[in-house]
Amino acid sequence: NSSSTHGLLHQYRGSDGYSELQINNTASSGAVTLNIRNDSASVATIANDGGAYFAGKVGIGTCRPGAKLEINKSASGTNFDALWLRNSGADAANNSVRLIMSPSSQYLVGHYSTYIESGRGASLNNYLAFGTFESGVGGVERVRIDTTGNVGIGTTAPGEKLTVAGGISASEGLSAGKCSYFDGKVGIGTTDPRELLEVAGN
Repeated sequence: NSSSTHGLLHQYRGSDGYSELQINNTASSGAVTLNIRNDSASVATIANDGGAYFAGKVGIGTCRPGAKLEINKSASGTNFDALWLRNSGADAANNSVRLIMSPSSQYLVGHYSTYIESGRGASLNNYLAFGTFESGVGGVERVRIDTTGNVGIGTTAPGEKLTVAGGISASEGLSAGKCSYFDGKVGIGTTDPRELLEVAGN
């Protein structure tokens, strides 16, 4: 229906030698949208605000994606930076960027979701953290790997290769290559030691 059409399609070659395809809005107001449809519904929409919608699978580097998003590149023997999530704000303490995952549409951010966070600490040291969201609580960090490679469980400031804030349970034993320190009673063969060291059995 030409009476309701306010967009013009242009193809031209820019000063850099590359061809461009543009859709321009000729109306005084409103947005321009590129809409690709089949017989019954939209399969892809690109809006002039930069937003995009795809009904099917999206492939980058492949024309036959096997998942909702598949990124593919042949990079044998070299590092392949497949996905880069970046906070484009000025470098500052406590900046971070998160990848949030939810098991269904009912679980929105803040309700039983999980996240991976890359950030800058208070002293501008990089870290990688894993956390969960609790209903009514928000995001709670569970594990952190700091800039030196130390791992913290239940703490954001691990002082050793592994720092755990809380108890540890092991069914197959624990092994330490150097000195070990325990702040409390130690039980061998018992879960309820009554002395600093109690051994049950031979």
